[in-house]
Amino acid sequence: MSDQKIAYVIIDTERTEDGQYIPCIVKEGETGYWKTDWAWGRDKAQAEEIAKQQNAKMGISNEEAMRLVLQSFPKKEDIHKELDKLRERDSEFVLEWIRQHVHPDLDLEANVNPADIRDWTLEWD
Repeated sequence: MSDQKIAYVIIDTERTEDGQYIPCIVKEGETGYWKTDWAWGRDKAQAEEIAKQQNAKMGISNEEAMRLVLQSFPKKEDIHKELDKLRERDSEFVLEWIRQHVHPDLDLEANVNPADIRDWTLEWD
């Protein structure tokens, strides 16, 4: 059995078609999260309480769960490398990558001119 810690988290954008929160799992040492097949209701506070209780059953405190969530974010340098590769190919690829990895519902066409992406510098802080 693995000693890799996991935590349940509630992510605002992960919901069923009828608006129920889908609990997600973050794993220690891994980037990203995995959706479960469950639905924990439409009340966010209730869904977060269920996640907290499930984490506690596994010996995961709120602080430990937050640490696991934060370490699951992609590293800045990895994002920059990926965007640099995509930008070299085509600015449309950058928009698609942002949709997949940042926020699928972000209306990029309304907020970003694809031609401008070629001029972006990736030296963000």
